[in-house]
Amino acid sequence: MKSNISKFNKGLILAGAIISFVIQGSFVSAASGLQTSVTTYAQTNVTQSSAQLNGAFYALSGTFSQVRFDYGTTPSVLSHTSYQTVSSASGTFQDTISLTSGQTYYFRAMGIDSTGTPYFGTTLSFIAPSYQLPSATTYAQTNVSSGSATLNGYFASNGSTTETYFEYANNSSFIGQSETSHTTQSASSGNFSSSISLSSGSTYYFRAVAKNPAGITRGSALSFIAGGSSSTCTIDSFYGSPSNLSSGSSSTLYWETSNCTSVSINSIGSGLALDGSANTGALYSTTTYTLTASNGSQQVTDTETITVGGTGNQCTIDTFYANPSSINTGSSTTIYWSTSNCYNVSISNYGSAGTSGSFNSGALYGNTTYTLSASGTNGSPSQSFTVNVGQYGGGTQCVINSFYANPSTVTSGQNATLYWSTSNCYNASISSIGSVNTSGSATTGAIYSTTAYTLSAYGSTGNPTQSTYVYTNQNGGCTYSCPPYYPPSDPVNPPYTPPTIIYVNGSGTSSGDTVTVSTSSISSLSIQSQFADAYIGDIYSYVINYKNIGKNSLDNATLTVTLPQQVVVRSSSTGLIDFNNHQVTISLGTLSINESGSVTVMVELLDTVRKNEQLMAKAVLTGINRGTGRTDTLSAYAVTHVKNGLRGNNLSAAAIFGDDVLPTTFGGWILTFIILAFIVYIGRQLYKKSHASTYETHAHH
Repeated sequence: MKSNISKFNKGLILAGAIISFVIQGSFVSAASGLQTSVTTYAQTNVTQSSAQLNGAFYALSGTFSQVRFDYGTTPSVLSHTSYQTVSSASGTFQDTISLTSGQTYYFRAMGIDSTGTPYFGTTLSFIAPSYQLPSATTYAQTNVSSGSATLNGYFASNGSTTETYFEYANNSSFIGQSETSHTTQSASSGNFSSSISLSSGSTYYFRAVAKNPAGITRGSALSFIAGGSSSTCTIDSFYGSPSNLSSGSSSTLYWETSNCTSVSINSIGSGLALDGSANTGALYSTTTYTLTASNGSQQVTDTETITVGGTGNQCTIDTFYANPSSINTGSSTTIYWSTSNCYNVSISNYGSAGTSGSFNSGALYGNTTYTLSASGTNGSPSQSFTVNVGQYGGGTQCVINSFYANPSTVTSGQNATLYWSTSNCYNASISSIGSVNTSGSATTGAIYSTTAYTLSAYGSTGNPTQSTYVYTNQNGGCTYSCPPYYPPSDPVNPPYTPPTIIYVNGSGTSSGDTVTVSTSSISSLSIQSQFADAYIGDIYSYVINYKNIGKNSLDNATLTVTLPQQVVVRSSSTGLIDFNNHQVTISLGTLSINESGSVTVMVELLDTVRKNEQLMAKAVLTGINRGTGRTDTLSAYAVTHVKNGLRGNNLSAAAIFGDDVLPTTFGGWILTFIILAFIVYIGRQLYKKSHASTYETHAHH
């Protein structure tokens, strides 16, 4: 890295206009008085591979001791240049960093004053230029005499300012080569030429050259003899690929020549490149092509026959369909296809595809037609079908929205009430109760042991089921307002075991109760619960954030959020809710590079939950890595801890007693004794008054 530090006159800062800069995260203005500061200046000398970063520092009192730059490809994850030592109150400084073409970079100046206090400039950004090499093609020399010749070539700039020239020498290795004058081209492509002086009878080798910021491209070398033609003009190769095809398909002709100055092909044209290719267009009968090459004094020919209707392997579409082919509005289907003898396949509403495979359509909201186009050595077939989208099977999906018991814990012999609601269902039943309305409530009858109830719903599109439990107290003689009894084992809510996280080609980070797992393609996925501690009846949210910060897009990306069984999903900002399985599925389609998003899911904590239970929510992002063709999977988890009672009802008591009825803190016990002593004191005073009154009554008698 190159660095440079130069001092400048403080008066330049004092005389400046209003300057905004950052001091330890806070913006200040020079209009309100100078402050000790570090300022970030715009980058300079930017190329594909490097850039110079610029900054300045000013100390209101004292001096600065060290300066550097923070930089990186994201605003928050930054690398650092080496510290530069300074010992002045003000100055400018620079440093040079390496770049990757086409990448966005963020940077800021940073300095430490003589007291050890760090100061940061504002964060700026820029994109490293992305250039493509130019192309250069050498054409045959013209106007050859014993003393001069015209060299000819063709260039294409590929988006950047391009210089053109010729290199020439009297040997094929171009040792001791000369160059013609360089010409800066204003057009994006075109022919160019230069004249050179010759020695009669000498052999000359030359090539066209094009140069832009991405680098230099040289065309192939040609040769000629001053005062005459070069050696024999020959056709080195001439062939078609494919040479055997079906009617209506096309082939490509390829050829190479040596020591020739002109090339023509019947039915293709004249003035063709000395080495090149050309497409035949659609052919409907066997066709023979003749290539004619010459150098002014010679002419040679070669032929190539393209057979139409031959025995080549036909490119065919074997299968192309959707299952199911008719879906409800907002639902998705899977597209399947297979081909034979094809090398290129694309599908409308999807893009380039493998020769066989499948993909999920994502949510569809109207009839959608898919067309598969394939091409191969022999044939370019296409095929289409339409997915019908609407109301099928009598309506949308039958789902159970909620099913729970209240109270969920009863004294042996008492009863509970079951509550439930469904959507798009026409019949429902509950085990041990029988047929019920599709939404409503029912009394269980006397319960003497922990009992499971299962709600079964029936609809034209789905027959979901869901279970809930009613627990019984077994606390001896407790008969009223008993604390819940939790059995030693619970088939519905087994003891919580933290997830085992396996890191594959990535890294894992943990923050509080949120665990994020990263892979090589997608390294940013998180799920965060609104509450670390939750109470019965709480309505709270999970927020899922995702971003593709890899180098490839993800196709068929799907985000699946699985919520705890002890909550009911109330809403989601996007996606399809599966109430029965406590899941939300979001079809993201293609997740492009740097594309990000956020999903918010609202849930309600049911009273079937147990105190101290740990509820785990999971987010999974999957997609096909366009660069590798493999499926990338990313997972994140969030854990919420269940507290006793209802939110707000236990706040004051909890401050003294903790979460339970009996105190759990030293202060709670002290206050308990004071309250008991006060109650005893009041009782004794009342007793004394009563006794004194009785005594006076007896005395009067």
